[in-house]
Amino acid sequence: MNKLKILCLMLVTSLFIYRSSAQVITYTPAYPTINDSITIVFDATQGNAACIGVSPIFIHTGVISWRSINNSDWQFKKRNWDEPDSATLMQAIAPNQYRIKFHIRSWYGFGTNEKVRALAM
Repeated sequence: MNKLKILCLMLVTSLFIYRSSAQVITYTPAYPTINDSITIVFDATQGNAACIGVSPIFIHTGVISWRSINNSDWQFKKRNWDEPDSATLMQAIAPNQYRIKFHIRSWYGFGTNEKVRALAM
């Protein structure tokens, strides 16, 4: 079961934050800046539905910044894959739906001069 949770975590968080036709991940506001608070919702019934019934769900995230050499070079990662942490635990809001809210700059902990191109998940 632990391997299934890790696999689901990998599937969920390997996506860049965007709105897809399947709506696996949705977020508000629609066009967040680094000074905004953001709400991210993961719907496990969408996409390949590999995480249906899996709980807990943790988010693995970082940012793509001016320091990143490519879109896989995440900066300011919140945690490593194998280190679940309560700060990255997504709240269950309905069966197979999970939410997390945070202030972008504060949560990732980067300075005011950081140039962020994208949130990565």
